[in-house]
Amino acid sequence: MLIREEISQKILQNLKNDLPKVKVFLEDIFTIDIQNAPVVIVKTKDAQISHASSQAWKHALEIEIELISTSREAHNELVEKALASLEKLGGVKSVNTISMQKCEIASALAFSSVISMEFIYFTPSFRA
Repeated sequence: MLIREEISQKILQNLKNDLPKVKVFLEDIFTIDIQNAPVVIVKTKDAQISHASSQAWKHALEIEIELISTSREAHNELVEKALASLEKLGGVKSVNTISMQKCEIASALAFSSVISMEFIYFTPSFRA
């Protein structure tokens, strides 16, 4: 669990550094004002642990990153910058899906994208 938290914090810190004008949150219950968009929300979804070999455990961590903004142009730029920021992270990662939708939040038009990805990392086995 500790490594899972470290990866989430690293993603959060990278996005905050690369997107300084954007509010970035780590999965939490909160209220956002759409007028303060753009907003990025990082959510850890699922973690699976398997015994890859006698030397190591394989961890697969599923992450969702939701990006919300109020204009299509700003949203496209936000998605590009977020993907560039995620690309810099080390380790084995795989983007599963990127979905975009136009939505209405408190009667204000907004654009939302969700990037679903998986991080794979290994930790030493107790047998090693």
